[in-house]
Amino acid sequence: MNVKQLSRFTALSRSSVINAAPIFFKSSSTAGFDKKERADEKRFFNKKEAAALKSLLKKMEDEGQTPAEILKKERDQLVTILGKHGVRFSEDLYDDLILWKSGDL
Repeated sequence: MNVKQLSRFTALSRSSVINAAPIFFKSSSTAGFDKKERADEKRFFNKKEAAALKSLLKKMEDEGQTPAEILKKERDQLVTILGKHGVRFSEDLYDDLILWKSGDL
């Protein structure tokens, strides 16, 4: 066998192996199980997220800062930075920058 014949044989044998692979179909009896499994997974992650948010809020309260105080501090820092560069601060500018930062703009 020469190289050309060998490569052709290899290609043909690969395609026949791929074509001979068994195909599995989901039966309708597992469809209910998948829904339950997805619901359990969603519930699990919702609980984890709630616990993480609760922990974060507790940490912020322990540091003596409320979310409103943190936002005010960040706003004041932004005003300082913009003022340093000669940019007039406005509430519309602030809203646009916050939307840009969050990726909603």
